[in-house]
Amino acid sequence: MSQETSRRGRRATPRMALAGVGPGGGASVLSRINRGRWVERVTGYLIFFGIWFALHFFVFEEFVLPSPVTVVQEMGRLASEGLLLEHGAVTFSLIFRAFAIAVVLGTAIGVAMGLSRWFDGFFRDGLLLSFTTPGLIFVLISLLVFGLSWIGPVLAIVLPTIPYVAINVWEGVRAIPRDTMDMATAFRMSMATRLRHVVIPAVAPYLFTGIRFAFSQAWKIAMLTEIFGGDQGIGYNIRVESIQFRMATLLAWVLWFFVAAIILERVVLQRLVKRSLRWRKEIAS
Repeated sequence: MSQETSRRGRRATPRMALAGVGPGGGASVLSRINRGRWVERVTGYLIFFGIWFALHFFVFEEFVLPSPVTVVQEMGRLASEGLLLEHGAVTFSLIFRAFAIAVVLGTAIGVAMGLSRWFDGFFRDGLLLSFTTPGLIFVLISLLVFGLSWIGPVLAIVLPTIPYVAINVWEGVRAIPRDTMDMATAFRMSMATRLRHVVIPAVAPYLFTGIRFAFSQAWKIAMLTEIFGGDQGIGYNIRVESIQFRMATLLAWVLWFFVAAIILERVVLQRLVKRSLRWRKEIAS
């Protein structure tokens, strides 16, 4: 009987290693998933450039749609002559200044709305208006009111970016269990202690989700600001090249802008999110 039970037990034991879930199996599964994602991305880029080549050779003239080779050569020229560093630094400085202000203000507004009904009613309509208004409207009004000073471009980015952070943080505060807040009150925690040890850890995933959306919004609005009212920066050069109809240089600036956005999103923001939320995985394990 014991031998039969032993055999049945062995049969019933799941072969986790064969399924890739046992020791070392999880890592192999993740590596296969990551390889699959890279294959999909590379395939997408190859299809994109293949369509570009086809349109260049069979549909459009060189001065209308230059070949990818010509545009890449122009990208190299912009980098080697220092134009990319000079104007890219201006654009990045504008984005990061406005983005930092939007994150701080959006976080404060979201926390206030989540903790207070009064602040919820006070900010709700303003956030809705800012969220639904096209970014171009903020750009035009800010540039007309403040001109080419640093206030206009920064304000044009901050106003439509704040809602992405504030609304996500507000949702995070509302998701905190009521018992947790009651416990903090029972232990007579100060507001600063409550924010540090209860609210901020709870809303961190919501905050970083809002940050990623806000960053993409700030990136786009910064381009519009420089295109319409800048005297330097990547957007300014895009405007100049479009006026002079130098498509190769225009597309070179656009591709550099695309490369910078991908690097900041994939390398900087994603790693920052993983590092900041690492403690949640450690607690779960």
